[in-house]
Amino acid sequence: MNEDPAARLYRLGLRAFSREFRERYADELVRVFGEARRAARRAGPWAALKYQARVWVDLAVSAGHERFSSMNRTTIVLAPAAVACGLLATWVDFHATEVQATLLVFLVTSFILGFAGPKGAWRWALVVAVWLPAAQMLAFALRHAGPASAHPYWSRLAILLPALGACLLGAYAGALVRLLFRGAARPTGAGPTPE
Repeated sequence: MNEDPAARLYRLGLRAFSREFRERYADELVRVFGEARRAARRAGPWAALKYQARVWVDLAVSAGHERFSSMNRTTIVLAPAAVACGLLATWVDFHATEVQATLLVFLVTSFILGFAGPKGAWRWALVVAVWLPAAQMLAFALRHAGPASAHPYWSRLAILLPALGACLLGAYAGALVRLLFRGAARPTGAGPTPE
């Protein structure tokens, strides 16, 4: 596959779609992208820029729509719940004097999400954990107007590591408990019953 960098980047962008979609349509989409991109470049730099912008916006919207339409009910309910849990942990962190309260919220909420949606528990952990460093960086940017010493954003971004660790621990513990409950609910010695 000898693609130019723009086609490789477009193929990479197609990873936002599901694997089934990519396996079925990716080669054709990349081919059409390349042809249309060459035509836009012949029309001039402004046309090429407009084409690129339109393609990336369309890719984002289409991938979001395709992913959303393929979600099951559990994911549709748990995704906003995970955002709410992340915002709750962020609120607790901004109002607590010790970090243990925030870690407890991370663990408990991620446990509940992992129990409710064990498939891909890492997603719930990531969605819950990402809000705290994002809010910390936003709060710092809004409060701090002068030049910064060292790298204040890196220290706030580093909060993601313990937050993500606690959330992964909670989410996978919830998924494990769900798996154990499922195993305990199955009858032992399931097989034909003697008459």
